[in-house]
Amino acid sequence: MLEELLIKRVLEGEPEQFAQLVTEHQHRVFNTAMGLLHNHSDAEDITQDVFLEAFRSLASFRNNSSFATWLYRITINKSLNLLKKKKRSWVVQSIDGLFQGNQNPTDLLQDYSPNAQENMEEEQQVKILQVTLGKLPDNQRVAFTLSKYDELSYAEIAEVMKLSVSAVESLIFRARKKIITTIEKIS
Repeated sequence: MLEELLIKRVLEGEPEQFAQLVTEHQHRVFNTAMGLLHNHSDAEDITQDVFLEAFRSLASFRNNSSFATWLYRITINKSLNLLKKKKRSWVVQSIDGLFQGNQNPTDLLQDYSPNAQENMEEEQQVKILQVTLGKLPDNQRVAFTLSKYDELSYAEIAEVMKLSVSAVESLIFRARKKIITTIEKIS
């Protein structure tokens, strides 16, 4: 397998071979981080951190699972750690960000494009989904994100999360149910 060969070559003193592993997996790592964090800049930072950690820890990689599964685990752990750090200050920063400078708050509501109402409704739906996902327990959020954003099968999610397929099915079912219930309450 190409990945096994690349890993072996990196460990034998050819660190430049790691670039091929990054190229192969960076999109998936970024998508997972973005699905959990909902912040482009944070997802980029996490992606970089994941590959730095993977490079430093490559010698500890066991072929018990695929390299991709190992990267998913690192991505999930780093993303959840960042979320925990940011959780307390998130609401205050969001409110402060809306009213920076001398801008009149009502100016933020004005949009002269023909689809202004549709755009605002779509943005509001995305924000509601992000807030709702943020309120889910970590295991439900991870399972839902891997399913929705990364389009992993339940079996692949089970491998990443070290759970049974039925446990993954249950997590995703409960996550969807909470999301629907929350959106229905808001609507």
